[in-house]
Amino acid sequence: MKDLAVDPRGLSASDVVERRARYGRNDILEVAGSPWLELARDTLKDPMIWFLIGVGLIYAVLGNYAEAVTLAVAILPLIGMDAYLHRRTRVSTEGLGRRLAQTARVVRDGVLSEVSAAELVPGDRVLVETGESFPADGLIVSGEGLQADESPLTGEAYPVPKKALASGPAASDESVWIDGDHWGFAGTRLLTGQAELTMAYTGRQTLYGEIVRTAAAGGHERTPLQTAISNLVVLLTAAACVLCLILAGVRLRQGHGWVDALVSAATLAVAALPEEFPVVFTMFLGVGAYRLARRKALVRRGVSVENIGRVTCICSDKTGTITEGRLRLEHLAPAAGFGEDELLRWAGLASRGESGDPMDTAILERAGKHAVSAVADSVLETYPYTEQRRRETVVVRIGGRICVASKGAPEVLLPMANLGETERLEWAAEVERLAAEGHKVLACVYWHLDDAAWSGGEPDRGGLFAGLLAFEDPIRDGVIEAVRECRAAGIRVVMVTGDHPMTAAGVARQIGMKGDMLPGDELVSRLDGGAALRADFDVVARAMPAQKLALVRALKAQGEIVAVTGDGVNDVPALQASDIGIAMGERGTRSAREIASIVLLDDNFNTIVRAIAEGRQLFRNLRLSFQYLLLIHIPLVITATFIPLSGHPILYLPVHIVWLETLIHPTALLVFQELPARGPLRPVPKRRAARFFSGGEWFLIAVIGALITALVLWAYDRSLLPGGNVEHARAMAMVALTCASAAATAVLSRLRTKSAWLMVAVTVGSSLALVQTPWLAARLSLQPLHGDDWLIAMFGGLLSVAGPIILYDAGRRLVRALGGSVVSYLRRAAEGGRSEAALSRSPDAPLTRYAWLSIFAALGTIALKTTAYLVTGSVALLSDAAESLVNLLGAGAALIVLTLAARPADKNHPFGHGQAEYFSSGFEGALILVAAAGIVWAAWDRLIHPQALEALNLGMLVSVAAALVNLAVARVLLRVGRRSGSIALEADGKHLMTDVWTTAAVLAGLGGIALTGWQWLDPAIAILAAVNIVVAGTRLILRSLSGLLGAAIPSEERHRVERVLDDYRRQGIRFHDLRARVSGTQRLITLHVLVPGAMTVREGHELLERIESDIRGVVPNLLIVTHIEPLEDMSSFRHETLQ
Repeated sequence: MKDLAVDPRGLSASDVVERRARYGRNDILEVAGSPWLELARDTLKDPMIWFLIGVGLIYAVLGNYAEAVTLAVAILPLIGMDAYLHRRTRVSTEGLGRRLAQTARVVRDGVLSEVSAAELVPGDRVLVETGESFPADGLIVSGEGLQADESPLTGEAYPVPKKALASGPAASDESVWIDGDHWGFAGTRLLTGQAELTMAYTGRQTLYGEIVRTAAAGGHERTPLQTAISNLVVLLTAAACVLCLILAGVRLRQGHGWVDALVSAATLAVAALPEEFPVVFTMFLGVGAYRLARRKALVRRGVSVENIGRVTCICSDKTGTITEGRLRLEHLAPAAGFGEDELLRWAGLASRGESGDPMDTAILERAGKHAVSAVADSVLETYPYTEQRRRETVVVRIGGRICVASKGAPEVLLPMANLGETERLEWAAEVERLAAEGHKVLACVYWHLDDAAWSGGEPDRGGLFAGLLAFEDPIRDGVIEAVRECRAAGIRVVMVTGDHPMTAAGVARQIGMKGDMLPGDELVSRLDGGAALRADFDVVARAMPAQKLALVRALKAQGEIVAVTGDGVNDVPALQASDIGIAMGERGTRSAREIASIVLLDDNFNTIVRAIAEGRQLFRNLRLSFQYLLLIHIPLVITATFIPLSGHPILYLPVHIVWLETLIHPTALLVFQELPARGPLRPVPKRRAARFFSGGEWFLIAVIGALITALVLWAYDRSLLPGGNVEHARAMAMVALTCASAAATAVLSRLRTKSAWLMVAVTVGSSLALVQTPWLAARLSLQPLHGDDWLIAMFGGLLSVAGPIILYDAGRRLVRALGGSVVSYLRRAAEGGRSEAALSRSPDAPLTRYAWLSIFAALGTIALKTTAYLVTGSVALLSDAAESLVNLLGAGAALIVLTLAARPADKNHPFGHGQAEYFSSGFEGALILVAAAGIVWAAWDRLIHPQALEALNLGMLVSVAAALVNLAVARVLLRVGRRSGSIALEADGKHLMTDVWTTAAVLAGLGGIALTGWQWLDPAIAILAAVNIVVAGTRLILRSLSGLLGAAIPSEERHRVERVLDDYRRQGIRFHDLRARVSGTQRLITLHVLVPGAMTVREGHELLERIESDIRGVVPNLLIVTHIEPLEDMSSFRHETLQ
């Protein structure tokens, strides 16, 4: 305040220089410009681009120049996309700066002059006329009848009244609070009057500057799917490199020589390096952007095509997005004895078209020829609208009589009208009704006066009430239907606006929302206090830009995939922070369009729904393409690895890999991206960490991949029987793989497009041509096949792919018919589609389904591992099978106790049966220790007397399949167990994960035996696996004992409860004896609440209900018991140390 108390003559030249040195120029923060070389350097930091460059170099070194060129071309759109992401922040900031005033009239040294707005400093006295923009944030020190358009900052379509400070800023070193009515903000415009301001904040310190800084500072985080693809590519690349080194070493040890070793490793590298995944991803983004553009949604960020389909929450600006962004006189309510025309005449008299007030404009447009001002002889007096008067009055002479018309706030004009008390109350109720429907309401009163009766001044009593005028910002066509479809699809719609709460709630109800309102200030206070965000609101009113940004961040923290729609500068920070920023193309500001991910060309909210549907279908198509790639590459890589490892001749030569890739690439790129959408828009799970597939889908991929692998291995081995040759075996294996590829294409695409039919025909036809043409087959080191060979390959390929999928779908339908879908609940849990509370309390989601899943997985892995043991004779594999037997027993125990724990509370068990789960985990821990002892006993003799192993490769292959099954099931059990609080499921999941790591160790040992010939590695690793099992079993037993003894709830949940109680402590409420423990999936809390003794029983009861409700909101599946005590009774504090 000290710097703002300046002489009325303004600052001196020396003052200006000193303050500019201290505060800087009146420029918003600009993003530093980056030359193209710097942009290229930043873009090349993307690891995915470096991976593509590296793979291209590998292909070039190997002589595969066609693949190298293809990858080089694929890099270009990725570089362009990243360069745009780095560039767009600077462009958006430049767009924001264009809204600021360029010049300003300022008083300095007693002289009024016009200077560049960038030269202003705090303390400058600035004059702003009607229609001009405020050049910086300043305090209004003089002016009458001021109104400002603050929609660029607040989104509110109505003019905002402004008034001067009663006294100018006083010199003081202390900070003081000054209401927003006294401020003129940079980037906003003065609608009426002439104002003089003292500049307080300039440049980056203004509210407008904060918006720009937020936009400039916002990072461009990689999307979850991009991250998942990068992680998958890195994992597969590392695995491929390790396999190549192992294969080269084994071939050398087998005596095949350096050339054979290098050819084997190079062939495996070409087959295993997963360059298709980023290429397919980039291609699908381009196709998706084109499809969305055809639906009038222009994509400005390629990755938005991925995110739009995963949206679970839309934060929509009201003005210009849900509504048309213009005021319209919607309803007229004339008083008794008046017609609408007469009401319009008097309202038009009190309106001024030159004022720029949108309500005056709407009245005059509607009144037209009916306006009294059109027949007025002269205007005698005008009393403009001010915040103190809250009305506008015009005095005119018509035919020798004085007519006075006044319009303004109903609460001001109703007392001035000549109405009885009953009539006044009835009209006040009508005002409330119209406001609740989202209207802004004005009243109109008029007077007829004789010349002798009027001596000047504004009358303020005895007027004739003409009626009410209700204005609204009309709802856009299609919005109601779009909101309804969003709700049906599980997409939450939250309207965020700067409007009055009653107006905002009224608009929300008009479009089919509940209209449950949360003020912006309350939103921020709850978030700052650490409280959880309420889940029942769908309107945030009086929201400032920082509050809208806080809302978006809070929703994202809750796991929502957030899209933000908007058209003003006020929306820029939220657009930047959201997963998807959607700007309006027709009415949106340039800044909003430049910062947004998607621009709606028709400004139609319904286009968002169509874009979401298109995005979801694109994501489904992308997943189908990745499924196809995995289904073919799993057997391709495994057979290219294990056949040479087993000592057989190389299966695939480089030319064979090139042939296969020419079939795989167009299938993945063309067939699946063309698949059309099927059915209506349906709910999708909320998941911030995007994954390609659910646990069930990974399991299905593993099974099909294993079957195709077995088919290829069997076809190769069958042709190498006595009398066969390598060329025939290669041809048989290649044909089996290509037929499986054709079957996968047909089954996954359902042959719904012409390209699917074409690729199936090309795949089978090219195989026939290359294999059955003798000279071509000879050039490819193949041999023509017989008719029965082709029938076996085709039937085997179709059965390998279609069989598991048919059984999968049939099993899902069967379980659904029997009372629910295991797959459905599995998918919801694995993908985070159900809340913690819902998973633990919903009666239609019994956790016993997951115990059955574990039982079936255990049976399958026991069969696989036992088969591997019988084939290889490996005691390590036998120990693995024994551990799977323990899994089966543990899963059976989990099924029993989960069934018991799900029983409701009864007379003998008033707190339910949740404790039963601890017996399951304890029992499983004991079984683990027994199994570990048996493994050590069996392995000890083999360690003393090592024995040679047989058929290592087949045994390793079977163990890999079993490990994949356990990994998929374990991830599901752990996720569901943690979300629901079920220790039985979590223990079962952890046990399965120990099985996975044990299998990995066993495979490492068997691989070591293959490389070194040290047979003692097998029992040694079995003993190490037993030690791992002992550790896991001991931990489970200790945790079970802790639970049976009444373990406290997790510290994170305890902190959430304390934060809720802190909110009430600030209101004078005290607490003690807070005790909380876990009982299976349930939480039990007891709490004493101390309240003022003057509180009534009803008030105390309502307080406890609120406290219990708030605690239940942060702790799932809670049983809470509260006890109320008076604060004045000292005995109530005897246990306060137990807080």
